[in-house]
Amino acid sequence: MGTNFSLMASLVGTKYFKEAKGKILFLEDINTTAWNIDRHFTTLNLADLLQDFEGFVFGDFTEIPKTEDATPMIEEIVQYHVTLSNKPGLYGMPFGHDDGQMLIPLNAKTSISSEPPYLELLENVVE
Repeated sequence: MGTNFSLMASLVGTKYFKEAKGKILFLEDINTTAWNIDRHFTTLNLADLLQDFEGFVFGDFTEIPKTEDATPMIEEIVQYHVTLSNKPGLYGMPFGHDDGQMLIPLNAKTSISSEPPYLELLENVVE
């Protein structure tokens, strides 16, 4: 399952948040900060949803606002939370709001691993 991270976090606790158990979560976002990403992870964690996912795949985080404050990078926040979850995570996959994005067949059987092949489609989605 997947969407942009801010939308996913805003759906937690509503009837629109779909079952997470056994799914790989694909996330990207636009015009967000590392602090927002940390808050979204915390929301999923406090709702006891983070552990339900089998793994995480992160796409493009674009149009990041510039700040003069010393803040962690989004990659550092993602790495911190994925490490805490003890689940596999991939960062920097080509999907999001930029051009030339890969197609993600949602609801298709897929596996994720910390060893190659990192992400593998397990069924045909096009005949």
